[in-house]
Amino acid sequence: MTDSGPIVTIFGAAGFVGRAVVRHFARAGWRVRAGTRRPQQAGFLRTLGDLGQVVPVTADVRLPSTLLPVVQDAQAVVNLAGILSPAGQQTFEAVHVEGAANAAGAAAAGGATHFIHVSAIGADPSARSRYARTKGLAEHRAQERFAGATVLRSSIVFGPEDQFFNRFAAVMRIAPAMPVPGGGLVHLQPVYVDDVAAAVFRAAATHDAVGHMYELGGPRTRSLMDILRWTREQVNRRCLLVPVPMALLWPQALLMECLPSPPLTRDQLRLLMTDNVVSGDVGTLSDLDIEPTAYEGIAPAYLERFRPGGAAPG
Repeated sequence: MTDSGPIVTIFGAAGFVGRAVVRHFARAGWRVRAGTRRPQQAGFLRTLGDLGQVVPVTADVRLPSTLLPVVQDAQAVVNLAGILSPAGQQTFEAVHVEGAANAAGAAAAGGATHFIHVSAIGADPSARSRYARTKGLAEHRAQERFAGATVLRSSIVFGPEDQFFNRFAAVMRIAPAMPVPGGGLVHLQPVYVDDVAAAVFRAAATHDAVGHMYELGGPRTRSLMDILRWTREQVNRRCLLVPVPMALLWPQALLMECLPSPPLTRDQLRLLMTDNVVSGDVGTLSDLDIEPTAYEGIAPAYLERFRPGGAAPG
């Protein structure tokens, strides 16, 4: 690595949010150790900084022995590791709960002054959803292992490579109709990926956020149905949005869970039973001096490829 600038170690650096976080630290002049389970496939991360500034390193939050060597001399350690559905040994408990404990423990042992754990709005140790429950347990484990850990709870993240607007638009491009779980009544507060990255950086670069929790959401809330209607308008498709009771989707989700990368799981249906919005009980992007970005100003540009002939919506 280059020999100037503070060092940050980022676990989960190769993911959608991870790439934005790496880019943000690199632009600010930090040296970045980009932790990933397969560094040989993460060479693209090097291009996010100057020569030698970003170095992919082997790090699996399930395996503590891979973590301590890459946090030495790091001023800040960021844990972004997470999964949306389990697969083999990549379980919610292993990645979320034990992974957070391992990452925080390594940061403390390595002498880091800042540990930032990225969680999710709705994280709750008593939640019905395994995703939300393990996210809640992970927060507690991180705070136990690293005194002064900063927790950032993110809403659904959008951006050019997201699995939110892009997924909806891809379905609308080919399907005459799309089922909308629970009638789309659940409310969401999508947050821009660059705003999340900026929040992580602010938490690592100052002492003001040490020991605090923040919920990261966009500037406004919308129902899922409203978001889908807006997306349909942007891609100029005639896809019919069909409200479907949760109970009718349960058997389909059970079957989809057998797929390598399931588009829908029963646990995700449980998540859609609860609003995913900022609670107002803890800090927000505004408390980190970040003005949240509305998806209406960002998403149309990357949804253009889903329109007929790339044409603007009528």
